[in-house]
Amino acid sequence: MIFTERVCIERQIDGGWTVTAYDVTAAFCPMNFTERIALEPWSHRPLMRFWIDVNSQAMDGDRLIRDDGSAWKIRGVPIHPPEAEHLEGIAEGDADDGLFLSAAVV
Repeated sequence: MIFTERVCIERQIDGGWTVTAYDVTAAFCPMNFTERIALEPWSHRPLMRFWIDVNSQAMDGDRLIRDDGSAWKIRGVPIHPPEAEHLEGIAEGDADDGLFLSAAVV
């Protein structure tokens, strides 16, 4: 695994987002079209696969803040593959995904 960026991990505590980890190594990859369509009933927001340092202690509902300032919420419990030095999972973007916007009738 080659990590390509660093993220901050935030957790919602007492109604506000609190940074729980700084400078965590990470990599992101958009889901392929077939996977994205299969998950459409689950979310209309952009979805990315992510891989982060195994020591990050990220959990479902945490937010990953990327270098570009975008926030991605972890959906589900990240998994730790056997003999791997990373956690992997799915993260959901903040805004609706343009892929599923219906065309306006004029």
